[in-house]
Amino acid sequence: MRYFDDENAFTSWALKQARLRGWRAAHLPTMRPVRRGVSFVAVPVKEGKGFPDLVLVHPVFGVVWIELKMPAGRLKPDQVDWLVALRDAGQRVFVFKPQHQDDLLAVLDGSTTQTLFDERSVARDPAREAALLKARIGRICNDPGCVHCGQYRALLAEAEAVAS
Repeated sequence: MRYFDDENAFTSWALKQARLRGWRAAHLPTMRPVRRGVSFVAVPVKEGKGFPDLVLVHPVFGVVWIELKMPAGRLKPDQVDWLVALRDAGQRVFVFKPQHQDDLLAVLDGSTTQTLFDERSVARDPAREAALLKARIGRICNDPGCVHCGQYRALLAEAEAVAS
């Protein structure tokens, strides 16, 4: 197993492995240079906040979306939102850490179709989930039989329990 000093080295290695196996690969920047006086500084790109690190396309194996993390790294809520949205749209999404090198190579070799992402493994934030659900359904009604509003009330109760 190869050791990586940082996520940039891990990303470079993953891109090289993908291209060696015939994948078209895109790694979109999360920072952009902005002039400040006579010099440039790196400013985060807000439009794609949380967007997966790699988009890979193969003529036989299709499209995969990959988020790379270092061993102690955790997914941020915006990253989880992107991965869930892509998975729910029928895409294959993966989260790999350096210790998952063999799993990453298996995906690149087409020997696995298993998606290695499950948002249940991420630390949950019930209050955020409730806010997202409320935004998705528009308004909360008082009908006790409404499934969506019932889910919303359950998430609020869970958030209150976690807070106390």
